[in-house]
Amino acid sequence: MRLSPFVIAALLVLAVSAAAPAAMAFPVLPHAFCGDVEVNGVSAPDGTPVSAKVSEGTLIPGEQNPVASVGGSYGKGGALPLLVQGTDIPDGAIVSFYVFGIDTGETAVFREGGGPTVVNLSIIWEPIPPEITSVAYNPDANAGHREIFACEPNTIQVNVSNNFSLPAENLDVRLSIGTYDRSISIPEIPAFECALVNFTGYTPDATGDVGVIATLDNGTVIQEYRETATVYYNGYKSKRWTGGDDLLTSVTRTGRINAVYSTGDAAYAGNGWTEKTVMWTAEDLTVPAGATIRSATLHQGYTWNKMATEPAPQVTFNDVTVSPSETYTDRKGYGGYDYPGGLLVYDVTGHIDPSVNTLRIAPEGGADYAIYGAYLIIVYEHAQETEKTILVNNGYDLLQSHPGYCTDDEEATAYAPFAGLYPELMSDATAVAIVNGRPTEGKSAFLFNGKEYPGFWEAYEKNTDPQVGFSVYSVTDALVDGKNEAGIRSVRSGASGDSIQATGVILIADLVTIPPAPVANFTGTPAYGTTPLTVQFTDHSTDATSWLWKFGDGATSSEQNPTHKFEVKKPGRNLFTVSLTVTNIAGSDTLVWEDYIAVDPVKKTEDVSEKIDPETGEVNETITVTYEGSANVTISRETVALVNGQPIANLSISFAPIDAVPEAPAGTMIAAGDKVFVLEPEGATFNPAIPVTITFTAEEWELLFGEGKITHLYRYDTALNAWEPLANQTIDEAAHTVTGWTTKFSTF
Repeated sequence: MRLSPFVIAALLVLAVSAAAPAAMAFPVLPHAFCGDVEVNGVSAPDGTPVSAKVSEGTLIPGEQNPVASVGGSYGKGGALPLLVQGTDIPDGAIVSFYVFGIDTGETAVFREGGGPTVVNLSIIWEPIPPEITSVAYNPDANAGHREIFACEPNTIQVNVSNNFSLPAENLDVRLSIGTYDRSISIPEIPAFECALVNFTGYTPDATGDVGVIATLDNGTVIQEYRETATVYYNGYKSKRWTGGDDLLTSVTRTGRINAVYSTGDAAYAGNGWTEKTVMWTAEDLTVPAGATIRSATLHQGYTWNKMATEPAPQVTFNDVTVSPSETYTDRKGYGGYDYPGGLLVYDVTGHIDPSVNTLRIAPEGGADYAIYGAYLIIVYEHAQETEKTILVNNGYDLLQSHPGYCTDDEEATAYAPFAGLYPELMSDATAVAIVNGRPTEGKSAFLFNGKEYPGFWEAYEKNTDPQVGFSVYSVTDALVDGKNEAGIRSVRSGASGDSIQATGVILIADLVTIPPAPVANFTGTPAYGTTPLTVQFTDHSTDATSWLWKFGDGATSSEQNPTHKFEVKKPGRNLFTVSLTVTNIAGSDTLVWEDYIAVDPVKKTEDVSEKIDPETGEVNETITVTYEGSANVTISRETVALVNGQPIANLSISFAPIDAVPEAPAGTMIAAGDKVFVLEPEGATFNPAIPVTITFTAEEWELLFGEGKITHLYRYDTALNAWEPLANQTIDEAAHTVTGWTTKFSTF
């Protein structure tokens, strides 16, 4: 039977449609393998990886391919078999076997669902040790700035590569550069990977070539990597970081003076510039008529100097040829675009015209550098000006805060120190910061003694032609005694801070009228009394603005008229030396009063009424009274002790007030002035006489009895208004005592 053409066409369509599923991937059942494994002729260590590949089809990785050996075998004992499985793997495909990723040369024929098939494997294995492939310097910096820099910590990165099929374990990397010697451990580097080992803190103090040695070991030295590197100064940092000078004072003037400064009509000119003429009119430099020029300096900055020598332009000022009196320079110091910049300063003090000043500057032969606009700084003296001190600091410091250049804000700060300034001598202080460059808002700042002020962009925006900015700041409140310090800083905002060149700072300080030096004088009331004694001190000094009192007991006061309480610190009369130091801006003066304040212990009083017969006044029990270990009175039994005809009730001993001691008899002196005592009650009588003993210190004893001196105890008789010696005096040299007998009480 014949088929119609229509039927044949339909069958063809069905045949084509049925062929489409043949393109799908179909999984096949795995073929299991097992066997022994040898490495270098011995049983492989546990964990040795065994894997397989097929010549056709696609393997499913990780499904027991690879497997790890156990006891020198795979697929035997406790080891998992190696399963070759995947999609579209035909029977008859060739299976290749690997140990440690190395081709064993053994093969087998794949059968779906086959096995376990024994295939013993053996390799000769030579491990590839890890190696140091490179050393990088400050790797986080931008390209072109990855160098070693002097006077700062550097990061040095050692790249260790593992080019083998197993992890590299327990490695030590050691870096040695001169005296710098550090080691870092690496627990593991996975197969065919690398480790970046960062060493920090290498801080060379000088530039030049250094030998870099990186050593790799795992108990045994594997590799010693050597290379020579160059240490550079990083010119984007201030000269404090690069071994250079700050912006230093070159002009100091004091008197009825002031300062003016201006760029006139100067403008920046790039490399290849031709002769320029710059003019300053009387409006640019407002020097009053009749003023005397104390100092005038012309400043010419340059940049992008591609010559091997310092620029030497031909300069005439008001038709007078002048040469630099000061030169300053700075440069990046490494890599590409390492073109110096600098500042040439000319002393034109004797050439200033009161109306118009003219600069003509021409490049020398072969010149290849750019110039900034020139500027003049004039210090003049005039009777109408107030007293001032003016300091002009010059220099040249290239600055940019940029993490890609290995600089931060602090490092990108130029400093201008000023010596001999004292706030109390100054009523006002103004700083003028001078920069070359094109600053942008928020990317620079001025500092004075650490206090930050707004940046330089405003000064630059007033006149962009010269690319020179004068920024003025009141720094009165930031002044400190002695050394002051201005700072010009590049401040990172966004990717970086300004690229600027600090060229100078002018400090203008108005002086106050200096008074006469102070003269110290004071009194204290009372100067004598018993403890505790409160004394009011009164200052009688002249021209003093500050006071420092020292009271002799460790206490001090800065009040003008202080009150102080004195207390006895030791037995006997306590004497205190008081001093007053007064100061003002002209100086200081000190007055010392030796032993000015005398403080006595309190009076010693004892109630003796129970030891004396109230009718007869006869002592029925020995009475002893001792005062401060210096004065002693003993009244024996059966002594009659009366006062005003009545038995004594109380006995007292105290020091005699300093101003109440009568004058000594003619031809005598009171040798131990603080050993004068008052025995009370005044007028008391004793029958028979009683002993009074006075004890002296070793120093007092030497004064009283040394070198043949004769000393006696006296009693002042108030009825006779005269001193009379005590009777029957005895001396105990060992005890330093003198004892005499008396029948009456008074001053002894």
